[in-house]
Amino acid sequence: MGQTLKRMTVESPVGDIEVFTLTNKKGATVTLSSLGAGIISVRVPDREGHLDEVSLTYASPVDFINDAPASGKTLGRYAGRIADAKFRIESRTVQLTPNDGPNILNGGAKGFHDYLWQVKSAGNSEVIFSRISEDGEDGFPGRLAIEVRYRWDSKCRLSITYEAHTDKATVVNLTNNCYWNLRGASSGSRGMLEQELTIKAVLYLPCNQQLIPLGPMERVMGTPMDFLKPKPIGQDIDSKFDVLTIDNGYNTPFMLDRWWPGTFIEEAVRLYDPVSGRCLTIGTDQPSALLYTGNHLEAAPPAPDGTPRHNHDFVSIDMQGVPDAPNRPHFPHQSLYAEDDVYRRRIVYAFSVR
Repeated sequence: MGQTLKRMTVESPVGDIEVFTLTNKKGATVTLSSLGAGIISVRVPDREGHLDEVSLTYASPVDFINDAPASGKTLGRYAGRIADAKFRIESRTVQLTPNDGPNILNGGAKGFHDYLWQVKSAGNSEVIFSRISEDGEDGFPGRLAIEVRYRWDSKCRLSITYEAHTDKATVVNLTNNCYWNLRGASSGSRGMLEQELTIKAVLYLPCNQQLIPLGPMERVMGTPMDFLKPKPIGQDIDSKFDVLTIDNGYNTPFMLDRWWPGTFIEEAVRLYDPVSGRCLTIGTDQPSALLYTGNHLEAAPPAPDGTPRHNHDFVSIDMQGVPDAPNRPHFPHQSLYAEDDVYRRRIVYAFSVR
């Protein structure tokens, strides 16, 4: 059996949601939604060949509307936080619309994740979503044209490619916000916290109480931030360490080793579940990884069987630009300056068994 595509339309209060299920020759599936150009389901085999849901999903595509975790969706125009909801570009100050105290988080109150995107094309292994973010949307300058391309292959690799063009100087930071539990979506927080995580990052970014970067990066060695070698996610999560006590767990940006503009890091992150044998490696050309241990998932819609979600049931590892980079000249920039300036980024989720 080769690659197949199943397409359906779901009515919702915000309009028709287009849903696409891509199935590869192993029977593994990825389901995509035009709401937020997002991932709403990933089912992959364990070492015995049994398929299970490994992402944070809900009973219906409609449940993803305004969901608190923004599960699996495309975050933008700027993923993460910008301090005081403002930044300077081309010698002028841009005032944004705050939605996280005085700051702006994930593009604003609506952000890219709660818009219905257009479906540019859909095939057996690839779906492309697009939208136009108009000049001034949530305060961001420039009319931004965006494409998000998903590709699912026979080796259980899900690649996401982002491309954006502007007509005015602006900032762009796009990522996917999928949450993972490789032991299976029903295994809960114990299953997630026992999974072993590796992040190729010598440096992390301490943040203040508002989760805004404090300033200088710090080394992970000798701290609970050290994931240079495989370590259970929950091993140090209860440590009395500033970064962990701020938000009931990890909500921390890591600076990826050997990153340089345009370079692709094949295995920037590895997540492994020793019980199921499932392994997820994440490759990217983004400069940082934001580790978030689902510290507030009790606010998420229930599971498909009606079971409530609990904090730490899933983990997200968002490959993205650095939080507040528009206000930090020493961070990798996320700016577009002219019509011929193009934003291109790529993330690859590769599933395997061990």
